[in-house]
Amino acid sequence: VLCVGICIFRDKYYLDNSELILIFYSRGNGGIGDATTFGYAMNEKGKELVESFTLDHTKVKAPFIRKCTVYQGDKGDIVTKYDIRFKQPNEDELQSPGIHTLEHLMATYLREYMDGIIDLSPMGCRTGFYLTVWGNREIAEVKEAVLKSLGDVLKSEEIPAENAMQCVNLKLHSLPLAKEYAGEIIEKGFIDDFLSE
Repeated sequence: VLCVGICIFRDKYYLDNSELILIFYSRGNGGIGDATTFGYAMNEKGKELVESFTLDHTKVKAPFIRKCTVYQGDKGDIVTKYDIRFKQPNEDELQSPGIHTLEHLMATYLREYMDGIIDLSPMGCRTGFYLTVWGNREIAEVKEAVLKSLGDVLKSEEIPAENAMQCVNLKLHSLPLAKEYAGEIIEKGFIDDFLSE
């Protein structure tokens, strides 16, 4: 495989600078999104590519959980990033007070169901979150932990770290909205085969 940019073979997206190949998405494993890193994919200028810009957002169906990238450090450490998508791209979005509160709640509850969590970050487009963890976890493990944490959101009566010392925007919270978003995902479930042809 020799190409610069995106090469599409069957239903896998390869990025290659002749030496390094990064598979950003595969429909293998029962249609569940998967990613494997064999190095850092670079563009023709030698700059690392932005993984999310390689995903065709017109072909995905939310809600879903996608394994975006698996990174391996120089000393063998593995870090994996997941796309936890709540809303359909370019059609809907999570309102800022709701996504902010959901971030506080999920960042707290997810750690009760998964070890090795580095960070849970809301997407700038407000359609979901990025979850970053140590190691390479199966989608099923992440999905189970997310759904359990959303169940805890529905039972929540207060927002963790809702104080001036731990939160930098106290006015931007809504527990009712966070519960609404959690309830929608629990009702719908995450779609396994989320990429259309």
